[in-house]
Amino acid sequence: GRSTAPLDEELQAVRHYLSILQQRLGARLAWTVEADPALGAAVVPPGLLLTLVVNAIEHGLEPKIGGGHLHVAAERQPAGWRLRVEDDGVGLHTGPTDGVGLQNLRRRLRLHHGDAAHLSLAAGPEGGTVAEVVFT
Repeated sequence: GRSTAPLDEELQAVRHYLSILQQRLGARLAWTVEADPALGAAVVPPGLLLTLVVNAIEHGLEPKIGGGHLHVAAERQPAGWRLRVEDDGVGLHTGPTDGVGLQNLRRRLRLHHGDAAHLSLAAGPEGGTVAEVVFT
């Protein structure tokens, strides 16, 4: 029922989710989460990061024979900060398209952050997909 959540809580939820999923997928899933501790109190729409992680798993890593690696990062930038979810899965099929989850995220970002937050999807430099939210 909250309109925002601290990034620390979102990161904790992601770690719990990935730990549970690790039990199901075993060696098919490798993951890392790195976050600048100074960003812990930054606020985001609840479920923002988890939605990006679930999308990376469901659309990128689960369909890939042998699984892959997921990297989640929260880092400061000169003009703000960013969240990055990168996988080495099957990649974008026909270019970035928004399903219901991503459409909802874009709406919630616009509602809570206006033009100060931007979500992008792109092919990873060596395959897979990179989802990035930049906060200015």
